[in-house]
Amino acid sequence: LTSPGNLESLKKLLTAGLVDLKRPIYDVERDILFSFLLAAVEWQGVEDDKRLLFILHSPKSLLNEPSSVGTLPLTAAIRCDRLDLVSKLVEAGADVNLVFQEYGTISTPFMIAIQLKRNNIVAFLLSTDKVDPNLVLPDGSNALTLLVTYQPTEIYNWFPKLVDGQRKMTGEFFFCVLHPFFIAKHFILKNIIDSVVREQLNWLLTPVTAMAYIATRENDLNMLRFLNDIGSKFNSYRSEQGFGLIHVAAWEGFTEIVEFLIQTGADVNLLVGNDAKTSAIQMAFSGGHFDLVCKLIRLGATAGLPGVIQAAITTGNRQIICALLSTGITSFPNLPNGYNLVTSKKKHKSSN
Repeated sequence: LTSPGNLESLKKLLTAGLVDLKRPIYDVERDILFSFLLAAVEWQGVEDDKRLLFILHSPKSLLNEPSSVGTLPLTAAIRCDRLDLVSKLVEAGADVNLVFQEYGTISTPFMIAIQLKRNNIVAFLLSTDKVDPNLVLPDGSNALTLLVTYQPTEIYNWFPKLVDGQRKMTGEFFFCVLHPFFIAKHFILKNIIDSVVREQLNWLLTPVTAMAYIATRENDLNMLRFLNDIGSKFNSYRSEQGFGLIHVAAWEGFTEIVEFLIQTGADVNLLVGNDAKTSAIQMAFSGGHFDLVCKLIRLGATAGLPGVIQAAITTGNRQIICALLSTGITSFPNLPNGYNLVTSKKKHKSSN
Protein backbone atom coordinates (compact mmCIF):
# COMPACT_ATOMS: atom_id res chain seq x y z
CA LEU A 1 0.00 0.00 0.00
CA THR A 2 2.73 2.48 0.93
CA SER A 3 5.54 1.24 -1.30
CA PRO A 4 5.93 3.16 -4.59
CA GLY A 5 4.64 1.59 -7.77
CA ASN A 6 2.88 -1.80 -7.89
CA LEU A 7 -0.33 -0.07 -8.96
CA GLU A 8 -1.20 -2.66 -11.61
CA SER A 9 -0.59 -5.56 -9.24
CA LEU A 10 -2.80 -3.94 -6.62
CA LYS A 11 -5.51 -3.30 -9.20
CA LYS A 12 -5.50 -6.98 -10.23
CA LEU A 13 -5.73 -8.15 -6.61
CA LEU A 14 -8.67 -5.86 -5.87
CA THR A 15 -10.46 -6.54 -9.15
CA ALA A 16 -10.18 -10.29 -8.67
CA GLY A 17 -11.52 -10.00 -5.13
CA LEU A 18 -8.44 -11.68 -3.66
CA VAL A 19 -8.20 -9.16 -0.82
CA ASP A 20 -10.77 -9.29 1.97
CA LEU A 21 -11.28 -5.56 2.39
CA LYS A 22 -13.70 -6.12 5.27
CA ARG A 23 -10.98 -7.76 7.31
CA PRO A 24 -9.62 -5.13 9.73
CA ILE A 25 -5.97 -4.24 10.16
CA TYR A 26 -4.57 -4.19 13.69
CA ASP A 27 -2.08 -1.51 14.72
CA VAL A 28 -0.15 -3.02 17.62
CA GLU A 29 1.52 0.22 18.71
CA ARG A 30 -1.70 2.25 18.85
CA ASP A 31 -3.99 -0.70 19.69
CA ILE A 32 -6.41 0.31 16.93
CA LEU A 33 -8.41 -1.73 14.45
CA PHE A 34 -9.08 -0.07 11.08
CA SER A 35 -9.91 -0.93 7.49
CA PHE A 36 -7.74 -1.00 4.37
CA LEU A 37 -9.84 1.88 3.07
CA LEU A 38 -9.15 4.06 6.11
CA ALA A 39 -5.45 3.28 5.83
CA ALA A 40 -5.47 4.22 2.15
CA VAL A 41 -7.13 7.55 2.90
CA GLU A 42 -5.29 8.43 6.10
CA TRP A 43 -1.75 7.13 5.75
CA GLN A 44 0.96 9.39 4.42
CA GLY A 45 2.99 8.21 1.45
CA VAL A 46 0.10 6.42 -0.27
CA GLU A 47 -0.11 7.34 -3.94
CA ASP A 48 -3.39 8.98 -4.93
CA ASP A 49 -4.09 6.37 -7.61
CA LYS A 50 -3.97 3.69 -4.92
CA ARG A 51 -6.28 5.69 -2.67
CA LEU A 52 -8.82 5.90 -5.49
CA LEU A 53 -8.54 2.15 -6.14
CA PHE A 54 -9.54 1.35 -2.57
CA ILE A 55 -12.41 3.85 -2.68
CA LEU A 56 -13.74 2.33 -5.91
CA HIS A 57 -13.43 -1.30 -4.78
CA SER A 58 -14.56 -1.00 -1.16
CA PRO A 59 -18.10 -2.20 -0.39
CA LYS A 60 -20.54 0.54 0.57
CA SER A 61 -20.74 -0.69 4.15
CA LEU A 62 -17.00 -0.15 4.50
CA LEU A 63 -17.30 3.48 3.39
CA ASN A 64 -19.13 4.20 6.64
CA GLU A 65 -17.19 1.79 8.85
CA PRO A 66 -15.33 3.54 11.68
CA SER A 67 -12.09 2.37 13.19
CA SER A 68 -12.06 1.04 16.74
CA VAL A 69 -11.59 4.64 17.97
CA GLY A 70 -14.34 6.00 15.72
CA THR A 71 -12.44 7.49 12.77
CA LEU A 72 -14.31 7.30 9.46
CA PRO A 73 -12.68 7.32 6.01
CA LEU A 74 -14.64 10.50 5.23
CA THR A 75 -13.55 12.30 8.40
CA ALA A 76 -9.96 11.22 7.75
CA ALA A 77 -10.14 12.83 4.31
CA ILE A 78 -11.66 15.97 5.86
CA ARG A 79 -8.89 16.19 8.46
CA CYS A 80 -6.30 15.86 5.68
CA ASP A 81 -8.13 18.65 3.80
CA ARG A 82 -8.44 16.45 0.72
CA LEU A 83 -11.44 17.73 -1.18
CA ASP A 84 -10.71 15.33 -4.04
CA LEU A 85 -10.93 12.31 -1.73
CA VAL A 86 -14.00 13.71 0.03
CA SER A 87 -15.80 14.09 -3.29
CA LYS A 88 -14.90 10.54 -4.34
CA LEU A 89 -16.00 9.08 -1.01
CA VAL A 90 -19.32 10.95 -1.07
CA GLU A 91 -19.88 9.91 -4.67
CA ALA A 92 -19.22 6.29 -3.70
CA GLY A 93 -21.74 6.44 -0.85
CA ALA A 94 -20.07 7.86 2.27
CA ASP A 95 -22.72 9.35 4.56
CA VAL A 96 -22.09 13.03 5.40
CA ASN A 97 -24.75 12.88 8.15
CA LEU A 98 -23.52 9.74 9.89
CA VAL A 99 -23.46 10.31 13.64
CA PHE A 100 -20.29 8.75 15.02
CA GLN A 101 -18.22 8.90 18.18
CA GLU A 102 -14.48 9.46 17.87
CA TYR A 103 -12.37 9.46 21.03
CA GLY A 104 -15.53 10.18 23.01
CA THR A 105 -16.71 13.10 20.87
CA ILE A 106 -20.01 12.74 19.01
CA SER A 107 -20.29 14.48 15.64
CA THR A 108 -20.94 14.01 11.91
CA PRO A 109 -18.51 14.37 8.99
CA PHE A 110 -20.18 17.60 7.92
CA MET A 111 -19.98 19.09 11.40
CA ILE A 112 -16.32 18.06 11.63
CA ALA A 113 -15.66 20.00 8.43
CA ILE A 114 -17.23 23.11 10.01
CA GLN A 115 -15.24 22.71 13.22
CA LEU A 116 -11.95 22.26 11.34
CA LYS A 117 -12.80 25.26 9.12
CA ARG A 118 -12.44 23.27 5.92
CA ASN A 119 -14.43 25.87 4.03
CA ASN A 120 -13.94 24.38 0.58
CA ILE A 121 -15.16 21.00 1.83
CA VAL A 122 -18.15 22.54 3.64
CA ALA A 123 -19.11 24.39 0.47
CA PHE A 124 -18.81 21.20 -1.57
CA LEU A 125 -20.89 19.13 0.86
CA LEU A 126 -23.61 21.78 0.87
CA SER A 127 -23.61 21.81 -2.92
CA THR A 128 -24.38 18.07 -3.00
CA ASP A 129 -27.70 18.63 -1.17
CA LYS A 130 -26.88 15.58 0.96
CA VAL A 131 -26.50 17.54 4.20
CA ASP A 132 -29.36 17.26 6.68
CA PRO A 133 -29.60 20.76 8.22
CA ASN A 134 -32.07 19.59 10.87
CA LEU A 135 -29.89 16.87 12.36
CA VAL A 136 -29.36 17.51 16.08
CA LEU A 137 -26.68 15.83 18.19
CA PRO A 138 -27.42 14.50 21.70
CA ASP A 139 -25.92 17.65 23.24
CA GLY A 140 -28.41 19.80 21.31
CA SER A 141 -25.93 21.22 18.81
CA ASN A 142 -26.49 21.18 15.07
CA ALA A 143 -24.71 22.48 11.99
CA LEU A 144 -26.04 26.00 12.52
CA THR A 145 -24.89 26.29 16.13
CA LEU A 146 -21.45 25.00 15.17
CA LEU A 147 -21.34 27.53 12.37
CA VAL A 148 -21.98 30.32 14.88
CA THR A 149 -19.23 29.05 17.16
CA TYR A 150 -16.52 28.15 14.66
CA GLN A 151 -17.30 30.06 11.47
CA PRO A 152 -19.36 33.19 12.30
CA THR A 153 -18.06 35.11 9.29
CA GLU A 154 -19.46 32.46 6.93
CA ILE A 155 -23.04 32.77 8.20
CA TYR A 156 -24.23 34.86 5.28
CA ASN A 157 -22.73 32.36 2.79
CA TRP A 158 -24.02 29.11 4.29
CA PHE A 159 -27.11 30.07 6.27
CA PRO A 160 -29.58 29.70 3.33
CA LYS A 161 -28.48 26.10 2.77
CA LEU A 162 -28.71 25.29 6.46
CA VAL A 163 -32.36 26.34 6.63
CA ASP A 164 -33.45 24.42 3.55
CA GLY A 165 -32.70 27.35 1.27
CA GLN A 166 -35.40 29.57 2.76
CA ARG A 167 -34.02 33.07 3.21
CA LYS A 168 -36.18 34.13 6.11
CA MET A 169 -35.78 34.78 9.80
CA THR A 170 -36.79 31.53 11.43
CA GLY A 171 -36.90 30.90 15.14
CA GLU A 172 -33.76 28.84 14.70
CA PHE A 173 -32.06 31.84 13.11
CA PHE A 174 -32.83 34.12 16.04
CA PHE A 175 -31.98 31.49 18.61
CA CYS A 176 -28.67 30.39 17.11
CA VAL A 177 -27.24 32.91 14.69
CA LEU A 178 -28.36 36.10 16.39
CA HIS A 179 -27.68 34.80 19.86
CA PRO A 180 -26.07 37.30 22.27
CA PHE A 181 -23.06 34.98 22.44
CA PHE A 182 -22.44 35.67 18.78
CA ILE A 183 -22.67 39.41 19.33
CA ALA A 184 -20.33 39.30 22.32
CA LYS A 185 -17.88 37.09 20.46
CA HIS A 186 -17.63 39.57 17.61
CA PHE A 187 -17.05 42.47 19.96
CA ILE A 188 -14.38 40.60 21.90
CA LEU A 189 -12.54 39.16 18.90
CA LYS A 190 -12.47 42.47 17.06
CA ASN A 191 -11.42 44.43 20.16
CA ILE A 192 -14.11 47.05 19.70
CA ILE A 193 -15.58 47.07 23.19
CA ASP A 194 -14.42 50.58 23.95
CA SER A 195 -16.15 53.24 26.00
CA VAL A 196 -18.19 54.42 23.02
CA VAL A 197 -19.50 50.95 22.25
CA ARG A 198 -20.33 50.28 25.90
CA GLU A 199 -22.42 53.42 26.00
CA GLN A 200 -24.28 52.35 22.89
CA LEU A 201 -24.87 48.71 23.83
CA ASN A 202 -28.21 49.61 25.38
CA TRP A 203 -29.59 50.67 21.99
CA LEU A 204 -28.86 47.28 20.46
CA LEU A 205 -32.48 46.44 21.06
CA THR A 206 -32.77 43.57 18.61
CA PRO A 207 -30.35 40.97 17.27
CA VAL A 208 -30.67 42.37 13.76
CA THR A 209 -29.72 45.85 14.95
CA ALA A 210 -26.71 44.42 16.71
CA MET A 211 -25.63 42.44 13.66
CA ALA A 212 -26.05 45.44 11.38
CA TYR A 213 -24.20 47.71 13.78
CA ILE A 214 -21.32 45.24 14.07
CA ALA A 215 -21.20 44.82 10.30
CA THR A 216 -21.10 48.59 9.83
CA ARG A 217 -18.40 49.11 12.45
CA GLU A 218 -16.31 46.31 10.92
CA ASN A 219 -16.86 47.42 7.31
CA ASP A 220 -18.48 44.04 6.58
CA LEU A 221 -20.48 44.72 3.42
CA ASN A 222 -21.29 41.04 2.89
CA MET A 223 -23.02 40.82 6.27
CA LEU A 224 -25.14 43.87 5.48
CA ARG A 225 -26.05 42.38 2.11
CA PHE A 226 -27.08 39.18 3.84
CA LEU A 227 -29.22 40.99 6.41
CA ASN A 228 -30.87 42.97 3.63
CA ASP A 229 -31.42 39.78 1.63
CA ILE A 230 -33.41 38.18 4.44
CA GLY A 231 -35.58 41.25 4.87
CA SER A 232 -33.91 43.21 7.66
CA LYS A 233 -34.91 46.89 7.90
CA PHE A 234 -31.72 47.97 9.62
CA ASN A 235 -31.84 51.51 8.22
CA SER A 236 -34.77 52.30 10.50
CA TYR A 237 -32.82 51.80 13.71
CA ARG A 238 -31.42 54.71 15.73
CA SER A 239 -29.21 54.98 18.76
CA GLU A 240 -30.44 56.81 21.83
CA GLN A 241 -28.56 59.83 20.50
CA GLY A 242 -30.30 59.46 17.14
CA PHE A 243 -27.36 58.08 15.17
CA GLY A 244 -28.24 55.84 12.25
CA LEU A 245 -25.94 53.33 10.58
CA ILE A 246 -25.19 55.86 7.85
CA HIS A 247 -23.67 58.18 10.47
CA VAL A 248 -21.48 55.38 11.83
CA ALA A 249 -20.27 54.43 8.35
CA ALA A 250 -19.68 58.06 7.37
CA TRP A 251 -17.60 58.74 10.49
CA GLU A 252 -15.48 55.65 9.79
CA GLY A 253 -15.11 56.59 6.11
CA PHE A 254 -16.59 53.35 4.78
CA THR A 255 -17.68 54.55 1.34
CA GLU A 256 -19.05 51.20 0.10
CA ILE A 257 -21.09 50.76 3.28
CA VAL A 258 -22.52 54.29 2.95
CA GLU A 259 -23.45 53.66 -0.69
CA PHE A 260 -25.12 50.36 0.17
CA LEU A 261 -27.08 51.88 3.05
CA ILE A 262 -28.37 54.61 0.72
CA GLN A 263 -29.25 52.00 -1.93
CA THR A 264 -31.27 50.09 0.67
CA GLY A 265 -33.23 53.11 1.85
CA ALA A 266 -31.04 55.15 4.18
CA ASP A 267 -31.75 58.89 4.05
CA VAL A 268 -28.60 60.67 2.89
CA ASN A 269 -29.84 63.77 4.74
CA LEU A 270 -30.74 62.01 7.98
CA LEU A 271 -29.97 64.24 10.96
CA VAL A 272 -28.83 62.93 14.31
CA GLY A 273 -31.66 63.45 16.76
CA ASN A 274 -29.85 65.75 19.14
CA ASP A 275 -29.33 69.49 19.47
CA ALA A 276 -26.40 69.46 17.04
CA LYS A 277 -28.52 68.03 14.19
CA THR A 278 -25.47 66.41 12.61
CA SER A 279 -25.71 64.83 9.16
CA ALA A 280 -23.73 62.06 7.48
CA ILE A 281 -21.75 64.51 5.34
CA GLN A 282 -20.71 66.41 8.45
CA MET A 283 -19.63 63.14 10.09
CA ALA A 284 -17.54 62.26 7.03
CA PHE A 285 -15.95 65.73 6.97
CA SER A 286 -15.17 65.62 10.69
CA GLY A 287 -13.55 62.22 10.20
CA GLY A 288 -11.33 63.61 7.46
CA HIS A 289 -12.86 61.42 4.75
CA PHE A 290 -12.99 64.01 1.98
CA ASP A 291 -13.48 61.49 -0.85
CA LEU A 292 -16.62 60.31 0.93
CA VAL A 293 -17.75 63.93 1.38
CA CYS A 294 -17.48 64.38 -2.39
CA LYS A 295 -19.38 61.13 -2.94
CA LEU A 296 -22.18 62.27 -0.62
CA ILE A 297 -22.42 65.60 -2.45
CA ARG A 298 -22.90 63.71 -5.72
CA LEU A 299 -25.50 61.49 -4.04
CA GLY A 300 -27.56 64.52 -3.15
CA ALA A 301 -26.54 65.34 0.41
CA THR A 302 -27.68 68.83 1.40
CA ALA A 303 -28.31 68.61 5.15
CA GLY A 304 -25.36 70.18 6.91
CA LEU A 305 -23.75 71.06 3.60
CA PRO A 306 -23.42 74.83 4.21
CA GLY A 307 -21.30 74.20 7.28
CA VAL A 308 -19.13 71.74 5.36
CA ILE A 309 -18.69 74.24 2.51
CA GLN A 310 -17.74 76.95 4.97
CA ALA A 311 -15.15 74.67 6.57
CA ALA A 312 -13.85 73.62 3.14
CA ILE A 313 -13.41 77.27 2.10
CA THR A 314 -11.76 78.17 5.38
CA THR A 315 -9.29 75.30 5.12
CA GLY A 316 -8.78 75.67 1.36
CA ASN A 317 -10.14 72.22 0.55
CA ARG A 318 -10.50 72.50 -3.22
CA GLN A 319 -11.46 68.83 -3.56
CA ILE A 320 -14.81 69.41 -1.89
CA ILE A 321 -15.47 72.71 -3.68
CA CYS A 322 -14.73 71.10 -7.05
CA ALA A 323 -17.06 68.21 -6.19
CA LEU A 324 -19.85 70.69 -5.51
CA LEU A 325 -19.20 72.61 -8.72
CA SER A 326 -19.14 69.34 -10.71
CA THR A 327 -22.80 68.85 -9.84
CA GLY A 328 -23.64 71.91 -11.92
CA ILE A 329 -23.94 74.41 -9.09
CA THR A 330 -22.19 77.70 -9.86
CA SER A 331 -23.50 79.69 -6.95
CA PHE A 332 -24.74 78.97 -3.49
CA PRO A 333 -26.85 80.88 -0.99
CA ASN A 334 -24.98 82.86 1.59
CA LEU A 335 -23.27 80.52 3.98
CA PRO A 336 -23.03 80.91 7.74
CA ASN A 337 -21.08 83.95 8.87
CA GLY A 338 -21.52 85.57 5.46
CA TYR A 339 -19.42 83.16 3.40
CA ASN A 340 -20.27 82.72 -0.27
CA LEU A 341 -19.19 79.76 -2.38
CA VAL A 342 -18.07 81.77 -5.41
CA THR A 343 -16.37 84.72 -3.74
CA SER A 344 -15.15 82.74 -0.72
CA LYS A 345 -15.07 86.06 1.11
CA LYS A 346 -17.07 87.48 3.97
CA LYS A 347 -19.74 89.85 2.74
CA HIS A 348 -19.38 92.80 5.03
CA LYS A 349 -19.79 96.51 4.30
CA SER A 350 -16.10 97.01 4.94
CA SER A 351 -14.02 94.47 3.01
CA ASN A 352 -10.80 93.14 4.50
